[in-house]
Amino acid sequence: MGHRGASSLPRRLIRHATRSAPRPPHTIRTHLIDYFVNNGVLTTDKPLYPRTKRLHWNVDFILDLPLVSIAAAYVLHANIPLESQLAAIVETDPHTAAFAPGLGAHDARGQTHLLRVDGDERWWNHLPQRLDEMLSTMKS
Repeated sequence: MGHRGASSLPRRLIRHATRSAPRPPHTIRTHLIDYFVNNGVLTTDKPLYPRTKRLHWNVDFILDLPLVSIAAAYVLHANIPLESQLAAIVETDPHTAAFAPGLGAHDARGQTHLLRVDGDERWWNHLPQRLDEMLSTMKS
């Protein structure tokens, strides 16, 4: 929900797309920067995260693995916190499985925000529509 600083969504996503030295960042990192700058959400007047990062959170260690690649990011703009509700809904999908309870969800005990998706291309292609539907349902 942060709008400025390291907790802002653009900077969090850019951090996730950054790896520790000597690993190169995820390919999507450049696309994220371009997207947020072009949409006026992020300015480059302040330095972005360095090209490498210190590993701290569980997700940092997972995303730093050479076999892991961030293929896409779905950005939902909302004025209310949605992460826990969205994670709970997606976790109930039969094509998703939790790595471990509580992993990546320090703010929601017993829940996880890191899920493995076993869906095919149709599942991924339908995800933006499902997220929009979830968002509409939550706002009503």
